[in-house]
Amino acid sequence: MAQSEGQNQPMLPPPDGLSGQPGPSAKTEDEHWGYTLRKLGHGIIDIELTDDHKKDCLDDAKRWFAERVGFIKYFQLPLIPGQGEYFMTSDVIEVYDLWLPSFQLPSLDVDSFAFSSFTAVFGAWSSPAQPPMPYSDLVQRLQYIEMIGRIFSTDRDWDWQPERRCLVIAPPPRAGGLGTMIANAIIKAGSSDVDTRQLDPRGHDFFRRKLLIEAQKTLGGIRETYDSYPTVGGERSMNGAALIQRAQTDEAKLEQDVINWERPTPFIVG
Repeated sequence: MAQSEGQNQPMLPPPDGLSGQPGPSAKTEDEHWGYTLRKLGHGIIDIELTDDHKKDCLDDAKRWFAERVGFIKYFQLPLIPGQGEYFMTSDVIEVYDLWLPSFQLPSLDVDSFAFSSFTAVFGAWSSPAQPPMPYSDLVQRLQYIEMIGRIFSTDRDWDWQPERRCLVIAPPPRAGGLGTMIANAIIKAGSSDVDTRQLDPRGHDFFRRKLLIEAQKTLGGIRETYDSYPTVGGERSMNGAALIQRAQTDEAKLEQDVINWERPTPFIVG
């Protein structure tokens, strides 16, 4: 049976660099909140948390996650000729790494470096009517591009200034002449805009635990207002203090787990 067009083709990532397919632990904010309410006993007992409480707890959990665990985003930064300072959007709280284009040439057209470019051995890249290009021609051109990049490029460095939310690239890209064709830089940044659908299993666990802690503290504060309330069967005591105590214990354990959570460092051999 013939396969339909596009079947079994690899899926390209969307422009924001995030995965196009959610993982097994991908949950929306509403699903995380539903899990939190169930852990507090929703469905069996009344949970005195409103939609405003939900928003507050989610905001606190995402703010903590961005600072203590980190939510990584990759995005492109268009480089402007002659500009060395780039102010980031409000969701960028840290720039971890930056990949700059090694060089920018006005043209990568037919070069005069390789004397055999138009021979029958290497083929002609500029003419689509020529037979398929052999591997040796590709290697030769890649070597030439690498060498001319070293000659005409400039070693640049960058500095992240969080107090200004500014990324400084020095020296700035050229404003004219050779190097006018400016490409994009790739930024690896920590973002405060935490998307719970993109968390890996460990991040998923950390976020849920923190959200439950915030809900426990909020609910505990509400129930601690009154020690008890009257019912038909008599006074009923509230468990506000117990919820707050449990939240403090869980939070201390969570903070320790985050500190202990480190990905293995590969050995450097050679």
